[in-house]
Amino acid sequence: MAVAGLLMFGKTVRDEITSNIFLTEGFPRAISVIMVIFIAIIPITKIPLNSRPIISSMDKMLSLDARSIASPGFLTGMSETSRGLLRSLVRIVVTVVILIIGIFVPSFDTVITGKVTMGTTPPSKPKTAYLGPAASYSHQAALACFHKNEFDLEPQDSIKDVFSSIQSSAATYGVVPFENSTYGTVTFTLDLLVDRESKYPDLLVCAELYLPVHHCLVVAQPPKTTFSPGNAAVATKQQQQQQQQESEIKTIYSHPAAFGQCLRYLSTHYPSAAKIEVSSTSKAAELVAAASLDSPGVVAAVSSKLAAQMHGLRVLAEGIQDSDDNATRFFVIRNRNTTSPSPSFPPPPQPSPPPPPPPPPPPPPSSPPTPPAIESVRSQAKDKANCKSLISFSLPHSPPGALADTLNVFRDHGLNLTGINSRPSLECKWHYVFLVEVLGPAGGGDGEGVEGREGGEGEGMDETFWMQLGEKTKGWKWLGSWEDGRGR
Repeated sequence: MAVAGLLMFGKTVRDEITSNIFLTEGFPRAISVIMVIFIAIIPITKIPLNSRPIISSMDKMLSLDARSIASPGFLTGMSETSRGLLRSLVRIVVTVVILIIGIFVPSFDTVITGKVTMGTTPPSKPKTAYLGPAASYSHQAALACFHKNEFDLEPQDSIKDVFSSIQSSAATYGVVPFENSTYGTVTFTLDLLVDRESKYPDLLVCAELYLPVHHCLVVAQPPKTTFSPGNAAVATKQQQQQQQQESEIKTIYSHPAAFGQCLRYLSTHYPSAAKIEVSSTSKAAELVAAASLDSPGVVAAVSSKLAAQMHGLRVLAEGIQDSDDNATRFFVIRNRNTTSPSPSFPPPPQPSPPPPPPPPPPPPPSSPPTPPAIESVRSQAKDKANCKSLISFSLPHSPPGALADTLNVFRDHGLNLTGINSRPSLECKWHYVFLVEVLGPAGGGDGEGVEGREGGEGEGMDETFWMQLGEKTKGWKWLGSWEDGRGR
């Protein structure tokens, strides 16, 4: 075993140990015995995982000119044997220290080689992409859906980047804004769902979340006053600085949807300020924080209070949205070819439960229990009532009533539409692609197999529905089914 241990080391190390430890007179012979034993047990310890970086480090250390170790002036009078003894002792100490580090420091391999040691890599968590930067409303929606202990949240520069990360499977889930209760549909997301160029053929909507949105007008912190504490003029001076800061605002950054949700406030207080659109409200706060270094008080942003706190900004006005119950609906998207843990939504706050009622009396013997089949049907009906599906289709525009005929297919199958949107098809001017949201799951409930027109049995979006929809349209696409977020 000692021989096997010695063979693990490089040639330089073996030569140095042989010539400077084993062949030195006196004390080093005793230590050499310990070294041989220590080296011999390496194969049965965890050292093999770190052996290469240790060997490399030892080779480098022991390849130094041994004479330089005993070159100080006060050692020039020592005999050659004494200097050899000192060189051997230094090498032994260095060797032992490196080996001990290899045993007791698990990340030693990473430090030396820049690579993660086998067995020390933490298991990777599924990734969730969202429209960033941090503190955006999309980030807040992602935090509400995905626990940080189970998912890695990764900000993206645009909604398009979120879609691309899902299509390429770089991320497992994506969180994107779809619709605001005041401003309407987010056209960026709508265009990507229409997918005219077939860049995202595998994307499906798998969940939705309704997030209350309260906007703030945020600015940089005013410069600190030089008045002494307790001076009555301090408050007056600060108030004057804030009023001056408000009047000097010439530019306001925000997302286009945020501008649309705060039209009344902005047109009343800052009608002449330039409104510059950016990718997200948190990006707007980030720009104000950076611009305030050069031009404090000139720029502002419409963003969340959380973004203001993150970037050290002052909230000049809070709740500036036109509607007090302003809310945005977010879609959670995934790749149809990826299987992973489902997003978890926080349960809504519930009042304290009342004391349980007394147990009901047992039914009379003449009334049989409800058959399991009926319970299953009731459960399926409840699930269908609490489920939505998204479908896109294009129409021939020449025959009159083409859209009405298509919508009649939904009506004839008892399907209630909760929303309809259209976007230019880009195939021909004034031709459109339609997206409809329908109450009920596609096919058997999860939508799987819909692309092959193999819907589930029963009323609703069954095989007959998809066949009739195909007859009335130029083409259709199922974009996912999910639980109705309003019921949570």
